[in-house]
Amino acid sequence: MKIALIGAGLIGQSIAHLLRETGDYDVVVFDRDTHALIKNVDRASRASNNPEVKKNVDGTVDLYLGAKPPAAQESNWIPADPARKFELMFRLYGPKKEFFDKVWKLPDVEKLSGQ
Repeated sequence: MKIALIGAGLIGQSIAHLLRETGDYDVVVFDRDTHALIKNVDRASRASNNPEVKKNVDGTVDLYLGAKPPAAQESNWIPADPARKFELMFRLYGPKKEFFDKVWKLPDVEKLSGQ
């Protein structure tokens, strides 16, 4: 999955019960113009095996992408340069039968209200 996005607005992606359905995953942010990792950011991705990533009570994971994290969501935030476009790559490691049978589908990325 690759989507052209602007780094100034905050967007989010809710990943529903991902580990149960697909195995481990990684979401990586790339500079849209160079297709390389974004320069001068602390991290370029968030992965399911990272102990800092917080899960919701129902087992979903909300990831946030943009120039600044929402309050109290730094551990689930992937920074982006506010002046540049970016794209995402979603990688699955060891996808399970539900993925291949198309029972599980990657949710769309959504712009958060007020952003």
